[in-house]
Amino acid sequence: MYMDYEFTAEQNRILSGVAKDLGRAGKAILAAGILMAIYIVLTYVDPRELVTVNESGQAFLSEVDYFLWALIALLVIGVSFAVIRLAVPLRLIATTSGKDISHLMEFMKEPGRNSRLYSTCLTVICVLLGASLGLAIVVF
Repeated sequence: MYMDYEFTAEQNRILSGVAKDLGRAGKAILAAGILMAIYIVLTYVDPRELVTVNESGQAFLSEVDYFLWALIALLVIGVSFAVIRLAVPLRLIATTSGKDISHLMEFMKEPGRNSRLYSTCLTVICVLLGASLGLAIVVF
């Protein structure tokens, strides 16, 4: 039996916040993907470096670049675990009865809290990708 249900003002606020935060996270993912594509094309083309650096400087900057990529990998792994955790409250909606709306709203609070974290992590990933891209353009 289908019943109409209207969310409360508080529930609408939560849902709107999640939508806004997820939109921000999606834009950060898009920016990271674009930066990654530029990085891949640039390293494939291998243009002439803009700044000549001696061997020790080259070795140091290479290690900095690897460090940036290690940070990027750790951030991506952290975000993936947070996304995987979202399945737990969603599973409660499907496996319990009588509390679907309350479980749904608890579920919506979780992505709301985490999507701000996702956006921040993805923004940091974009900055790190940009730094690595800058090294690829200027030095490598």
